[in-house]
Amino acid sequence: VYAVVFRWPNGETMKQFTRHDGPVTAIAFLPDNKTVATGSEDQTIQIWDYTTLRVLHTLRGHTDKVNDLAIGRDGKVLFSGSEDGTIVVWNPATGQLLASLILLAENNWAVFTPEGEYDGSPGAANSINLVAGADTVPLIPGRYASYHPGLLRSVIAGR
Repeated sequence: VYAVVFRWPNGETMKQFTRHDGPVTAIAFLPDNKTVATGSEDQTIQIWDYTTLRVLHTLRGHTDKVNDLAIGRDGKVLFSGSEDGTIVVWNPATGQLLASLILLAENNWAVFTPEGEYDGSPGAANSINLVAGADTVPLIPGRYASYHPGLLRSVIAGR
C-alpha cells in the first residue's frame, strides 16, 4: 500500500511512500518542499522527509480513515479530515496534536485541545455534554474555566 509522486507531464515516477498499513488517501506538501504529509485508510498521518523518504512522525488521532490533508499557509499547522467527523490540527514539525474540531448538526461546532480547553458555537451545548465526575453537564460556552473564546484561531496562529 503506497502513494506515488509522478513527474508531470511525462509520468516518470519520482517517489514512492510505502509505510502505511492501508491505502493512501491524501497527500500534502509543506511549503519547505522538503516535507510531505500522507493520510491513509489506516487512520494515521505520516510526515516524511521527501528527500530520504524517512518517516519523521506518525500521527494518530482519528478513529476512521483520513480523507483530506491541508497545510496552513505558513506550514506551521497541518489539518487532517476524517470519516470520523473530525478535523484535527497538528504541528507537522513535532507531530503534536494541537486541537480537534468536531462538526455538529445545524452548522454547529466544538473544538478541544489535549489540555482540556474548549470553544464552541452557541448551539454546541445542544449536542455535546461534558462529564464531570458522575455528572453529565451540557457544554455551555463561557460556563467553565477551560472555555477559551477564539481557541481555534489561537491554535492556528500558533499561540
